[in-house]
Amino acid sequence: MRLKLTYPLFLICCILIWFVFLVKAFFLTENVAGRDIFSELIVVAIILQLTVIAFLYNWYRHGIVKLVDYFRLSSFFFLIWNYLSIADKTDKKVGIDGEFYINNNYILPSLITILIGVLALTLIDKVFQVLLNRQQKPFTLFVPQNYTLKNFNIFYIISGLFLLIQVYLLVFGLSGYNAESKETGVYQSSFVQFVSNISALFLTIFCVLKYLYNVSGRVFNLLFVLYILGYIFYGLITGMKGTLIFGAVIFFIPYFLSGRTLSVKWVVLGSFFLIFLYPFNNNYRLILNDYPSFKKSDAIFLAGAMTLSQDFETNFNSSSDSYGYRFSMFPYLVYVEQHESNWNHYKNMQRYAYLPFFFIPRSILPSKPVQDNGDKLHQMILKHGKNSITPTSYGWAYLEGNNFYVFFSFVLLGIVISIFQYVVDKKNIFYLLFYIFLVIQLMIVENEIFFLLSSIFQNIIFYYLFSKLLFKKNIQKRL
Repeated sequence: MRLKLTYPLFLICCILIWFVFLVKAFFLTENVAGRDIFSELIVVAIILQLTVIAFLYNWYRHGIVKLVDYFRLSSFFFLIWNYLSIADKTDKKVGIDGEFYINNNYILPSLITILIGVLALTLIDKVFQVLLNRQQKPFTLFVPQNYTLKNFNIFYIISGLFLLIQVYLLVFGLSGYNAESKETGVYQSSFVQFVSNISALFLTIFCVLKYLYNVSGRVFNLLFVLYILGYIFYGLITGMKGTLIFGAVIFFIPYFLSGRTLSVKWVVLGSFFLIFLYPFNNNYRLILNDYPSFKKSDAIFLAGAMTLSQDFETNFNSSSDSYGYRFSMFPYLVYVEQHESNWNHYKNMQRYAYLPFFFIPRSILPSKPVQDNGDKLHQMILKHGKNSITPTSYGWAYLEGNNFYVFFSFVLLGIVISIFQYVVDKKNIFYLLFYIFLVIQLMIVENEIFFLLSSIFQNIIFYYLFSKLLFKKNIQKRL
């Protein structure tokens, strides 16, 4: 982030954050009885310091935040913010889908689990920083200007090809919402994920070239716009909000790193996009569920018409409820804290032994862990329907056994993050591209750490190969 946070603004932010927290804490201590709310708030205060305040400090001190800060900040908003919003309502049946409610006895242990994970990440970050003597400028992001594409035409052809493959997979029901009903299987699912990751890589390259390397020209600008429009259309027709949201993140990271800022007009347009995204997506999925034979292209226009026919207040309330539900993950963590002994799928970090063999195809190593824990947990909790839920990275780590496994899972994650933060050479195009990928992955606190690490290791190979295939060095020239 090149948006500068001055010292006065940093102090104002910190004062306001702590003031709001103390007011909320006073309110909770006055209104919550029957449990140790004071101890809960002490734990929350420590987490607040290690997440939000640490994020702001690194932004002010170094002009850019650490990779680990994205994960810690997401942890606060997906879990601690949710806790603070429901801490005085847990006696009024706050829980999961109106069927399972929070057990107050497991609230403090759940907060301690979050604290253990955050402390493990912070500890490893400090160890790397001290051992490598990187106290002053430990994580400056370098934009290497001595790189250019080997051949723009080859880049255009390959990027377009992968986008067309995504469309093909979508048309034949092998990707997107409700694709699981086609019984695609783990092999095809892996291929779909590979194509999706590479298409996101090409979007990253387009944005990096446009905003960090100032590449322009009639052909490039036209294909840049067409690729973005194609990516947006693909995101809409898949019915997967994450494709659009993280596509926007990919766009804005190079945009802001280049020193650009957003005008009020684009902030307003972006706000409207976020407001209408959930109602549109909900209507689109409703159409596909009620009319399975309906063409997805027709369903898009019908969903758009349904959304626009609703008044703004209805769309706004629907969007607020959906975003609120999206950020309401603390009850799931409390549930798994209470029922960990009933979970027998993956235990004691035994599957981590497969991490060195992540690159071996499942056809050769069929015993590789399958990413189906969300479905199994949904069945364990609700015992009906077909969906995937997550208790966040902290909950998945706790389900391995207890907080012992939480600590070592997050130590392992912290080591991987710190290697990229402090050890890997930043003066090459591979690091710049992979940095953007890592930021997005670390913003998703719902991931299981095992599969997050598997994804990181797999994409290291893909990003490195494509950076070598597509880019070449020119004469050294510093930014």
